[in-house]
Amino acid sequence: LDLIYAAFSVFLIYVVLTFLNYMREERERRQVRGQFSHYLSPDLVNQLADDPSRLTLGGEMKEMTLLFADIRGFTTISEQFDAEGLTRFINRYLTPMTQVILERQGTIDKYMGDCIMAFWNAPLDCPNHQEKAILAAYKMREKMRKLNLGFNIGIGINTGTAVVGNM
Repeated sequence: LDLIYAAFSVFLIYVVLTFLNYMREERERRQVRGQFSHYLSPDLVNQLADDPSRLTLGGEMKEMTLLFADIRGFTTISEQFDAEGLTRFINRYLTPMTQVILERQGTIDKYMGDCIMAFWNAPLDCPNHQEKAILAAYKMREKMRKLNLGFNIGIGINTGTAVVGNM
């Protein structure tokens, strides 16, 4: 009888610890997905959620491609709107441009008013990052023509070595 209680206790502890470990890993995956889903393509988010150890603290030197895009003459254009109208206008521009970048596995670094800063080849390796950035720029210009918003955008792309990481 004593042996049954001991075996049952070991089994119960094993089940509880396994369940708690599963819950911890699932919480980490949700946290990674939540933090990065607005800035990374879904493929990259899934890869990071599957292996959160890729997000180690620190930086490394890495070749990256960066893209900057902004609206030409934005100050003059923005003077035509009130605050709510300008917000709608900027969202009408930023939302499709962001989608174009994410579809080409770019990472959104930040928005600065009407400017989008994005990069490729981090946090995960992307062997043809230069091509993806150039294709994103081309598709962004194409999308602008289709949206017919009445303004032009400027896009700059640069490839070089940068310190990148979770700092």
